[in-house]
Amino acid sequence: MGYIVRVLIVLIPLLLLWGPSIYYYAKNLKGTCPQRILLIVLVTQLIVVFGFIFTTDYIGLLNPVGYILLFIVIVSIVGVLYLKRKVKFKI
Repeated sequence: MGYIVRVLIVLIPLLLLWGPSIYYYAKNLKGTCPQRILLIVLVTQLIVVFGFIFTTDYIGLLNPVGYILLFIVIVSIVGVLYLKRKVKFKI
C-alpha cells in the first residue's frame, strides 16, 4: 500500500506538469512539429519547476505544497503557450 501511495505522489504532479503539453502536442502538432521540441519543453519544464521549488524552500516560505502546485500549473501553461508559439512562427 505504501508503495502505491509513493508512486502516486510522484506521478500526479508529473501528470499535472506534462499532461497539457503532451495533450496539445498529440492533438494539434503530431505531424507538423518534431518530437525533439516536445522533449526539450518537457525537460525544461521539469528543471524550471525544481528550480522554483528549491528556491521556495531555501527562502523558507510557508505553505510549500501550495507553492509547488502553483509553480506546476504556471510552468505547465507556459509550456503549452511555448509550443503554440513555436509552431505558429515555424522557428
